[in-house]
Amino acid sequence: MTELLAVPGWNTPETTLPTWVESLRAQGLAVEATDESPGVSWIESTAARLRGYVVMKGPVVEAINFEFHAPDPAEARGLVESAASAIGWEVHDDEDDEDDASASDD
Repeated sequence: MTELLAVPGWNTPETTLPTWVESLRAQGLAVEATDESPGVSWIESTAARLRGYVVMKGPVVEAINFEFHAPDPAEARGLVESAASAIGWEVHDDEDDEDDASASDD
C-alpha cells in the first residue's frame, strides 16, 4: 500500500470536504465521502482503489491521508496530486522517518 499526505498549501483558503470531492470528480474519479465521527471522514474511489482518511475541524478539512491499494498506484496518485494542486493543496509521501525512530531509541 502506498500513502500520500495532503495538506493545505501556504495561504490557501479553508477547504471543505465537498470542495475536495468536486476537485477529485473533476479529475474523472467517481468519489464518495462518508462521515465516521465528528472530526473524521473518509473519501473513497473504489474504481481507483484509493481512500482518504480526512481530518476535519468543523467543516474545514485540515489534512487527508490517502491510501492507494492498486498494484500500480501511479495513475490514481497523479489524479489526487492534480486535484490537490487545483485547490491549492500540497501532497507529500507519507513515509516513516528512520532517523526519528533511531533518535528516540537513544
